[in-house]
Amino acid sequence: GRLLAVDYVARQFGVERGMSVDEAKKLCPNLLTPHVPVIGADVAWAQDDSVSVSRPKDDAGKASLDLYRNESDEIFSLLAAQAPLEKASIDEAYVDLTDLARGELETVLSDPGAWAAARGSGKWDPDANDDCDALLVAGSSVCMRLRAIVKEQLGYEMSAGIATTKMLAKLGCHKPNQQTVVLR
Repeated sequence: GRLLAVDYVARQFGVERGMSVDEAKKLCPNLLTPHVPVIGADVAWAQDDSVSVSRPKDDAGKASLDLYRNESDEIFSLLAAQAPLEKASIDEAYVDLTDLARGELETVLSDPGAWAAARGSGKWDPDANDDCDALLVAGSSVCMRLRAIVKEQLGYEMSAGIATTKMLAKLGCHKPNQQTVVLR
């Protein structure tokens, strides 16, 4: 009877994770609340929108994250086929784009569109003669391509932070569906 996850549209209505479904639907009447399987609890079977779902009889038990883990594994496998990946959680990973970015440096250096895209809405004016700036722009270009591959093949939007360290990349990652370059 509580929300496990809340999308960004519902958050705009004040809906929060852990909130009861009834309370959330008062804030957002059109809210869709699919049910996930429950582990370790007595369950009652119900028919919702022509789909059989298990619901806990009481607050015992825990939501199964198997569906989310499976989707996460698909996304991470797709990314890992492109570059080294370190899984941090069910929905977070670090992808080392360094080699791919170095491979695209020459192409990116000659592409004014890549520089404009890397600048985005910020005030950064990347310097093509600065090796770090050039690599960050190339990394940004690679990251845009990888995010597009995931969207095209699996239908998921992703956020990304591009930086010289994992910590800075994590701090620079802004949701939903944004890509941010963190300067050194």
